[in-house]
Amino acid sequence: MWAFLGKRLAFSLVSIWAIATITFFMAYLAPGDPAAVRFGDHSNPQTVAAWKHAHGLDMPAVPRYVRYLSNVCHGDLGTSLYDDEKISDILKERFPVTALLAVVSIVIALLVGVTVGIIAALVPGTWLDRSLMAFMITCVSLPNFVIAPLLVLVFTLRMGALPSSGWGGIAYMIMPVMVLAARPAANIARMTRGSLLEVLRQEYIRTARAKGLSPYRIILVHALKPALLPVITTAGVSFGYLLAGSFVVENIFSIPGVGNYSVISFSRRDYALIQGVTVLLAIIFVAINTVIDVLYRVLDPRARAAGTEAGAAS
Repeated sequence: MWAFLGKRLAFSLVSIWAIATITFFMAYLAPGDPAAVRFGDHSNPQTVAAWKHAHGLDMPAVPRYVRYLSNVCHGDLGTSLYDDEKISDILKERFPVTALLAVVSIVIALLVGVTVGIIAALVPGTWLDRSLMAFMITCVSLPNFVIAPLLVLVFTLRMGALPSSGWGGIAYMIMPVMVLAARPAANIARMTRGSLLEVLRQEYIRTARAKGLSPYRIILVHALKPALLPVITTAGVSFGYLLAGSFVVENIFSIPGVGNYSVISFSRRDYALIQGVTVLLAIIFVAINTVIDVLYRVLDPRARAAGTEAGAAS
């Protein structure tokens, strides 16, 4: 296990370094001048030059890149090019909103997805199974920017039940969570159904039925745990995408999270903030995947056995 953790940690560090490097050079080569957005076309040249020097924008690519990596390794994500505010302070203020949306959305997606998947697996081939899976496929197919206006049309304009935008309580979270949870819930439901059907065909399940165990005991005790192992991977990856992919939803509903502020930063050419957000999300995404791999090895004896055999062979 320790050898596995060491390899995963090394791979995670290399992944984060690669993402940070790609993001830096994409920002370095991006068109447009952040100074023109910050100061306008009729600014004082001396003021602009001093500002660029303070932010290191007048440095060549390689020294600037080395300084950037050094700062990141010391926990310094830099300063916003637009308002000179520390990026870490901006993220401390706005990231909890994005994280709260992601956590609530993945919990709802797990509850709905696992429940629907179990129900569909218990009645395979019936009208209920086909109806549930058709609805799940619809949720996967519709993008967020289509679902969100439809919900606003129904719950705000027609029913007047929910606020269309803003942030301030549970009512403001309902529609954004519905939009964010739709696709993960559909993927989890389909994965749960397929995995559970495969487990129910196994020999030990037939043996349990032959012994006269009740269907509920067979499902809950013997079949559900191995069937949910692939669901862990799906849920973990979905949670990472919820953190990184809430830009559209936050922008539509005017939620003061990282996604909404990042969209604004693009128009301001605040590449430093975009780099900081990307590095933070990369660290979180890589950490989530590492935790998923560790959980998979802990919960699945076959994964542990495969890892042991691979270590012995090496």
